[in-house]
Amino acid sequence: MRAFERGIYSRTLGFTRTNYHLARHHLARGEPRRAADLLRPALQGSLESSNYYVTHTEVHQLLAEAYARLGQPDSALVHRRWIAAALAQADSGARARLAAAPDAPSR
Repeated sequence: MRAFERGIYSRTLGFTRTNYHLARHHLARGEPRRAADLLRPALQGSLESSNYYVTHTEVHQLLAEAYARLGQPDSALVHRRWIAAALAQADSGARARLAAAPDAPSR
């Protein structure tokens, strides 16, 4: 976790895949607030350069899980709906990935 923390030089413009992996570790440790705090800025950067290495779908999925664990079902639902809308017309591979996610939105 320290290596990931040192690797974040900007939460919005940095290599946001680092935010994602560090947030996953925080969730595994039962720290959903820290996970959410790392993930929200990852959605605010541009889709170019280093932000390109994690998809918004991945970030929204983890944010939904973090908010669910925080006991904030409305916030979790917002992110689940974003995922459902983003993948509504996706190919079967993406839909299968969505269905396999631990916190998949209902259709």
